[in-house]
Amino acid sequence: MWGKRCVLGGLRSRNIRIQRWRVRHCLQHLDPIGRAFRCRHTIRRRINNVQTPNQLWHIDGNHKLVR
Repeated sequence: MWGKRCVLGGLRSRNIRIQRWRVRHCLQHLDPIGRAFRCRHTIRRRINNVQTPNQLWHIDGNHKLVR
């Protein structure tokens, strides 16, 4: 079955406006096994423990370009 984003995109391409929670509820009701399978394979985020948010910022820079 389809995911929430595919359903919302298909509806919006037909100029049908509907709330996201309604689509979520309908997919949960119609396809509980497919929804559980899709949620099980999500990307797990890394947990970073730093004192302040800006201490992690330097990792995102272009340090490979600096000689």
